[in-house]
Amino acid sequence: MKLCLSTDALPGSSWEELAYAVRRRAFDGLEWGCSRPIHSVGESSETPQSGQSVAVRWVMMPAAASSDGVRIAFAERVGAGLVIRDPSGPVPFGGRVALLHGSDPEEAAAAAAWAKRNDAYTAWDVDVQTLDGSLVDTILDYAGERLVHLLLHRAEPDTDGHPEVTGALFTRLALMGYGSTIAIVPVLGADPALWRRRLLEDRRWGCQAAHAKKSRVERPAP
Repeated sequence: MKLCLSTDALPGSSWEELAYAVRRRAFDGLEWGCSRPIHSVGESSETPQSGQSVAVRWVMMPAAASSDGVRIAFAERVGAGLVIRDPSGPVPFGGRVALLHGSDPEEAAAAAAWAKRNDAYTAWDVDVQTLDGSLVDTILDYAGERLVHLLLHRAEPDTDGHPEVTGALFTRLALMGYGSTIAIVPVLGADPALWRRRLLEDRRWGCQAAHAKKSRVERPAP
């Protein structure tokens, strides 16, 4: 499993701050969330260049916007996969495409069936605050090997307040050999100032050795 950081965790931040947070907290890369605009694929001040040390793993498509050419071109340029919400129209994209579904087992089954028909994949939008833990096995059984990305919503970067449900989810993912990405995403109503402080400033995580290594990462100038 590879933990990624959603750009929604640091709204209004610069690319340098996002990259700093990823390196500082040892995330595997970024998920480019719907709330972060892509004004132009060529604007290097707003978007990363391919080949940089911090990778963009997935680009989220807004609802009912599967033909958003700017986001599709951006995903292609940085080598990211594309997460769509609306499977009704064609998606002119040569990379990996994953259809997003929630925690309704019927929705998960329909997404997996679509993925099989279209040689594509699925992504699971997980809010453990509302997830019925008894449904974890059912949803993952439907998803199977087509599941390549999870959006894990948390109140804070390091905790979601529901360790039993999260524990059951991660245990089952490990047992099924899940080796793809999980993006850490703020829950609706999360405190952006708290997320910014935890990701860019606080030094209260992990063991002392890990902290010593991460604290040497240079923070970008404000």
